[in-house]
Amino acid sequence: MPLYDTNAPRVLVTSGGTACPIDDVRVVTNIGTGLFGSQIAEALLRMGCHVQYLHSRGARRPFFRCGEIDLDADLDAEFERVRRVREEYLRCRERLTLVEAPTFDDYVREARRIVAEVPVELAVMTIAASDYAPAPAGGKLASDADRFTLEMVRCPKVIEQLRALRPDLFVVGFKLSSRLARDVMLRRTRAWMRRGGYPLVVANDLSARRLPERQVFLLGPGGDEVRSFAGRDVATPLVEAILAAHRAAR
Repeated sequence: MPLYDTNAPRVLVTSGGTACPIDDVRVVTNIGTGLFGSQIAEALLRMGCHVQYLHSRGARRPFFRCGEIDLDADLDAEFERVRRVREEYLRCRERLTLVEAPTFDDYVREARRIVAEVPVELAVMTIAASDYAPAPAGGKLASDADRFTLEMVRCPKVIEQLRALRPDLFVVGFKLSSRLARDVMLRRTRAWMRRGGYPLVVANDLSARRLPERQVFLLGPGGDEVRSFAGRDVATPLVEAILAAHRAAR
């Protein structure tokens, strides 16, 4: 008897940061690590979903992120912990596809390909996508100058491209703010949500991400419904709410 919901949807999860090349050896990127995205993917897999996990180079990956051994801890306990993680991974791995996107352009291309070719029904866009990118130079820029100036241009909004490709795709946006009061953060998120017409958006502030217990807010259609999730594991209840909203919208 399966341990998961056989009717669970196929899901695209984007995770990590994005890198925009300056030249052949340098990039502009951000602080996205993929930790929350990997937790979201794990929760989806535990609930029976097939997950296309599109991640940046070096981003945390589902289950693999738990494979590091803490050399200061009891090694027998650590080996037992990793053994349990591996058992869970083996139960899920046939429903997990890992796709790496080293640069922002790779992210755009792979996201469009997955949405066009794989029958995903739901996209959870946790990736910290770059807003601006330099015009890349061929070769390696000289490093003998005391300073140099980059001209940045706006990056395309991938979430909008995916919705244009697949109007039927249920897209969950993520909006990160920094050092904003809760009411200001929610007001700005509502405005972004309404402009894009997204059915669900997850809002959180950078300061809360750095605490042992994360807090995020899930805004429903139009931003009028707001649910708060807080604790060490917010991915599980958040995913339950996302899947419930997806089922209700079908």
